[in-house]
Amino acid sequence: MKFKKLLVVMMSFGLMVSMAACGSSKDEDIIGGADEPTSIKLESTVFDKEDKEEETETSEVETEEAETESEVISEDQALEAVRAYCIEAIPDLKDMEGSEDFTTYWQVESSSEEQIVVLFRSYTGAQVRYYINPASGETYVTEFVQGITEEEEETGETFNIKDYISDAE
Repeated sequence: MKFKKLLVVMMSFGLMVSMAACGSSKDEDIIGGADEPTSIKLESTVFDKEDKEEETETSEVETEEAETESEVISEDQALEAVRAYCIEAIPDLKDMEGSEDFTTYWQVESSSEEQIVVLFRSYTGAQVRYYINPASGETYVTEFVQGITEEEEETGETFNIKDYISDAE
């Protein structure tokens, strides 16, 4: 199906180019010699068994994704997923965890139906908070470093925590 669509688009493009080449000789108005910009809407009416199978596979995947998105994240899942996210970003954290030389920990700071906040206390002293929407998994990150920043500041880092739940379980 994708090949057919690509072929239709390529043929349409070739037709447009050849029509532009046969246009009027007034090249002064628009660069390339075209009279006016145009847009063409292409519709495909070809439908066969392969297309139907492709659509079925796509709708099954979409259904599975919708089911995954509808699962609400628990506090424990959020905590373990944030831990997995941090360790993926900084692999040495796994060795630092529980060490007397480094003070690192993760804890659920607050939780409601709308938001779970997980605090990560970094070995650097930074307090990194992960604000998680339990329904969608959308997460944004803030950071506070006592003596360096005046208040908690968004880092601009965002991701979906559900991508790390399976890794944490």
